[in-house]
Amino acid sequence: MSALQGLNGIKPNRKTRVAAYARVSVSKDGPVQSLKNQIDYYSNFIYMHEEWEFAGVYFDDGITGTDANRRDGFKDLMKSCRAGNIDIILVKSISRFARNTVDLLKYVRELKELGIAVIFEREGINSMNADGELLITLLGSFAQEESRNISDNVKWGIRKLFKEGKQNGYKEPYGYKWNGEKYIIIPEEGEVIKRIFDRYIAGDSAYKICRDLKREGISFSESTIKYILSNPCYTGVMILQRFYINDLHKRKTNKGELSKYAVSDMYEPLISNDDFELVQSIRNQRANTPNRNYRKTMFSGLTKCGCCGFGVSRRTTKYNKVWKCNNKERNKTCDLRTIHEDELFALYQKHINSNHTDIFERDENLKRINIYDDKVEFVLDGKIKIAKRGVKNGT
Repeated sequence: MSALQGLNGIKPNRKTRVAAYARVSVSKDGPVQSLKNQIDYYSNFIYMHEEWEFAGVYFDDGITGTDANRRDGFKDLMKSCRAGNIDIILVKSISRFARNTVDLLKYVRELKELGIAVIFEREGINSMNADGELLITLLGSFAQEESRNISDNVKWGIRKLFKEGKQNGYKEPYGYKWNGEKYIIIPEEGEVIKRIFDRYIAGDSAYKICRDLKREGISFSESTIKYILSNPCYTGVMILQRFYINDLHKRKTNKGELSKYAVSDMYEPLISNDDFELVQSIRNQRANTPNRNYRKTMFSGLTKCGCCGFGVSRRTTKYNKVWKCNNKERNKTCDLRTIHEDELFALYQKHINSNHTDIFERDENLKRINIYDDKVEFVLDGKIKIAKRGVKNGT
């Protein structure tokens, strides 16, 4: 490692603390072994130098290098650097450190300001040298372009499979298992799917179906029920490319941006085509039919749980109106105290606007309401007003 020359002794009062970073892109047998080899190599290399102190080998397994926010090992490395625990970082190559040129330069510059050198073994570059940043910029751009080309080639290959009626992988939907040739029904799960469709056709909501299934020990979320009701695989048809990964590495529903391909006979049908089409018709009708008895209050759509971040919704009890955390009500995983609507509106009038007497009249200055066990935060334009909750008025 010629790039290491001149670094020994940069901290004369103690040993130089040296760490390494390693990364492989996928979790297959070969890359896992490759990652192990990298960790062993850098551990041994650092221990060979008596003037160095081993500061750890940080690594990410099966994570893309184009987005640093998704790499926990890299984030731990930067945390240690910011805490002042590392003097030198050893990396196999620029592409292992980052394939996004912007991220690459951002972190190298931050480390340089912290007095931490990054040594890229393959390129023979020391980030602390005068010409280091220029070389890193040039080679980083090449690495980013290489990553983009690889991504484009992979996408092209997957879409070619789709056009040929072949799927990319064999992830079984609930109710099925893969037998090597096609998806076959798991009897117990298949019966659950049939019940979901039957109950929805009979008039039950996705929320009610979800609640009743949880009582039976089947932990589906409401969104999972809706996904099942919209999935044509239960009629025996596979739709390829229903989803896609955009340039920001986010999974998106394909709403016509890309072609879709229908493949028959991949599944044993659980639901008839007529029932499936009837369910889609019911879903569209419910989505486009407003609740005639529903009136939006000034708090509707603005209220969040300060404990878990879920929405807080208006509910009718035997005696009055209350606002309850959706997570607490549906998933039972939040302990937020219910707040009575009278208390919430009284706090608003006391701390925000005492002249506002109609709860169904919107306040355009009110942007968000965070409800905690002991307080309510009213978020307005540019400021937050905090109101203390009563001790006995919530449950």
